Amino acid sequence: MTLSYLAKLAQVSVSTVSKAFSDSSEVSAETKAKIIKIAKETGCYEKYYKPIYEKKLIAVICPELLGVHYSQMVSCIERDIAARGGTTLIAVSNFSAKLQAELIDYFIKFAHADGIILIEPIGTLKTNYKIPIVQIALNGDTGNVHSITMEIGDALDEAITLLKTHKHSKIGFVGEQHTENEFEYFEKHMSKNGLPVLSKYIPINDHRFYDCGYYGVDEMLARGKLPTAIFAAYSHVAVGVVQRLHEAPLRSPE
Repeated sequence: MTLSYLAKLAQVSVSTVSKAFSDSSEVSAETKAKIIKIAKETGCYEKYYKPIYEKKLIAVICPELLGVHYSQMVSCIERDIAARGGTTLIAVSNFSAKLQAELIDYFIKFAHADGIILIEPIGTLKTNYKIPIVQIALNGDTGNVHSITMEIGDALDEAITLLKTHKHSKIGFVGEQHTENEFEYFEKHMSKNGLPVLSKYIPINDHRFYDCGYYGVDEMLARGKLPTAIFAAYSHVAVGVVQRLHEAPLRSPE
């Protein structure tokens, strides 16, 4: 069933049929009802009906929702979008640049989102998107993809400088496969402070969250070498670090 044939059955123009399906005010209620009745009878109503959603649709894409870090960010974003009269669409990329690109394409072409917010996007983004896109990331603006930058470098620099003033030179880092950015900042600011980054104090493992910290320290203990201070990539890792130190038994922060 084509729009032309449907228009012929309803004895109206193709333009009128199209406007009726878009719920345009240019078409009378009587004519709309007539067109929709014929469309339902001929089984093409779902094919052509294009309702207009009155609220703004904002898509939020994040790597995962398992940790408190991402879930809290999504919750806060959803709350603020709702407060401004919008609706939030939420999707997870599972740390995949390919899936992230597919989701962006879907939200633009099929979900007709009015904007997209990317939380810590994976890889390099294109610059020719037709809708506003904002990334919450560690790097700056890319074309028409605008950024809200998280300045973790300044925090790391202050922390390492403080540890250095307290005579720490053997500083470790415990992280996992998705904390490459944090480790790069750690390396950069250790070097800036003239401190060595020693691999024996850097257990990057395949565990996540609490287990990452726990087994990271376990690995250092197995090597028989511990630093005097440890950076955890994020809070869940820190809990695992402290627990394994406690079981060693060692006292933290002493």
